[in-house]
Amino acid sequence: MSQDLKTEADCRVIYADIINGYSALAPGNIFLKHNSELQNCLLEISRRHYFADSGSKGLLSEKDKLALLAEYGHWSVKEEEDYQQKISELESLRFSSKKLIIPQQQEHMAGEIKKKEKEMHSSFIERVQLLGMTKEYYANKKSQEEHILKSFYKDTKLSIPLFSTEESDNLQYREVSAYTQIYRDAHSVYFERNFKRIAVCYFFLNAFLMTEGNIYNFFGTPIINLTIYQLSLLGKGCYYKNLIQDLGIKSPPEEYYDDLDSVIKYFDQQYSIEIGKRSNNQLSKSTTPA
Repeated sequence: MSQDLKTEADCRVIYADIINGYSALAPGNIFLKHNSELQNCLLEISRRHYFADSGSKGLLSEKDKLALLAEYGHWSVKEEEDYQQKISELESLRFSSKKLIIPQQQEHMAGEIKKKEKEMHSSFIERVQLLGMTKEYYANKKSQEEHILKSFYKDTKLSIPLFSTEESDNLQYREVSAYTQIYRDAHSVYFERNFKRIAVCYFFLNAFLMTEGNIYNFFGTPIINLTIYQLSLLGKGCYYKNLIQDLGIKSPPEEYYDDLDSVIKYFDQQYSIEIGKRSNNQLSKSTTPA
């Protein structure tokens, strides 16, 4: 379950982890490394390795398993087509939601996405149960488990893995499940709204504006080395920098900062107003006789 950052103090804690590139886990001697885009690429390489290996375990591909299910009347071709159509619609909604700025539109889209997810839930569960262990499922599961276990370290420099390769291989299923849950819980705080909440805080925004667009001066490393969470925060910082410095939008009144969502809403509304003014001005110029 996602964790909302309610206060500036909450944001400071997570901000420290984002800058450090890891989540410090209680009791303070385990550190969970944050992904970079390169590590995501390595995860895909690992997935393909396990997929290639899955044939030796007698597993069928999802395509072949679906053909068998259709042949025996358990999951028809029409059911699969409908399912894939719904998946496509859901992905389209999610993609569109990322482009929205106006809060009311964001809230409406979030509702539509939840509605679509609820509609698909029973079909998703049924399909997963019918498919069972396929080549794709095996490859995804094994590569994810490998990645998760390799994300745990004993030190802040992320140089001493919590598990050796041998230790990882010998972990029991319940132990792997426990560390997987720890991993998911630690990452549940990192989502779009929380990045915005951090980005509007004075402690972040003031420092970011002082870098004058030089990312190396802010993070102290080339952009290629940044984690995906650092990149997300960077994107939000650039957005608010543009509002303040390029569009001339002033910061909201001090009392707004008692509720960070009110600050976000203020900036989004001011952006909409400013863009509307510029669009009207441009339209007036284009319709003015020469």
